[in-house]
Amino acid sequence: MNRQTLNKSVQLFSITKRAILICLCLACLSGNVFAQQKKGKVQSPPRPSLSELVANYQFAEALELLEEEIEILEEKGKDISQLTAQEEQVERCLQMLSATEDICFIDSIVLHKSQMLSALPLSSEIGHIGTLRQVCPEVAQQCDSADVMSAYLNSMEDCLYFTMKDYVGVEKLYSCNNLMGTWTSPTPLDGITNISGKQSYPFMLSDGVTFYYSAQHPDGIGGYDIYVTRYQSGENRFLTPELLNMPFNSLANDYFYIYDEGKEIGCFATDRRQAADSVCVYFFLPNPERRIYQADSLDEAELRDYAQIRSIKDTWSNAEEVAQAKAELYKADVQSSQNMYRFIINDAIVYTKLEQFKSASARRIAEQWIQESERLATMQSELELLRKSYTKGASQQEQEKILQYESAIQQLRATVLRLEKNMRNTELAQ
Repeated sequence: MNRQTLNKSVQLFSITKRAILICLCLACLSGNVFAQQKKGKVQSPPRPSLSELVANYQFAEALELLEEEIEILEEKGKDISQLTAQEEQVERCLQMLSATEDICFIDSIVLHKSQMLSALPLSSEIGHIGTLRQVCPEVAQQCDSADVMSAYLNSMEDCLYFTMKDYVGVEKLYSCNNLMGTWTSPTPLDGITNISGKQSYPFMLSDGVTFYYSAQHPDGIGGYDIYVTRYQSGENRFLTPELLNMPFNSLANDYFYIYDEGKEIGCFATDRRQAADSVCVYFFLPNPERRIYQADSLDEAELRDYAQIRSIKDTWSNAEEVAQAKAELYKADVQSSQNMYRFIINDAIVYTKLEQFKSASARRIAEQWIQESERLATMQSELELLRKSYTKGASQQEQEKILQYESAIQQLRATVLRLEKNMRNTELAQ
């Protein structure tokens, strides 16, 4: 065999060897994959649980899963009552999701629950909202737990709605009227109090007819839900309450629906996606008529985001309108600052005029508190206008000015809280 023939044989052997090795590797790899599949190691992504589907507002998929689980339990002859109740709740959620209202949210504030009402920039014309003892100490003397029960007193201060425990200890809604300077005995709200479940957070519009409240009624979807009803003066009772649609209601607690008719701005509180001690207050522009998102105008994921209020900016269709509404929201309440104050000294003492202070020092502190509170409201309004220009492409100087305003507002809020505390302590020390 000559050298040329020998070289060809060696090359052929080398190529054949590499081919055999490649085939063996592929065979081993295929065997490993087959073995893993046989052992169940290669699996498709796990199916979301019922709680995950519901939390993500995937109610149709949650219903499918529930139906499967109910069918399995029925075949085994086991109790399905709990799953059936869950199925009814998810069905209600699905119906509400399809009826999600198109609402423009102009702002939101995350607050500690104990600071929620004192921090809301609402005008005095809406009336007074707080605990029963804060709003009406006279009626609070007749009730237990007046320090925590919610109440609403109209702007005329002659009609009071509040929460009180009934004879079996369940929180229900009651009302009192001020006749010739004397409050009547608490009366259950006919048409509401008789519905099972806890009830609280009342609010009546200035028409004396449209009434909002929150409750844990059987037809709710989770926690406290917001309801609306109308008062029939001729029959002295309320019509059957209606559950508000999403995004006002959620799987969490939703309450304190308030409409500031003077500013034409509404708000409500919710603890969805919040820490245990916090609450988020959303401010919105009410529609003259109910406006529902059309299913053919957006996909399912977008509808879920609107229902959960994932982004308030996504609800803006008119940036100019939003900016004006924000400025109105945080504008100082001039009429209130001139004619009407509510200085909460303690749970039993609430002043409405500077002249009521017994301590001259406390009165001077109260005057400073009014000035600083109004300055805070003005700065907040100016900040919102600056933020509006920032969205259109602000300069570096304007960006720095926004940061300066934010820092000043934070310091001013601390000053207002300090003055309020000093005012109370000074008056009580008199």
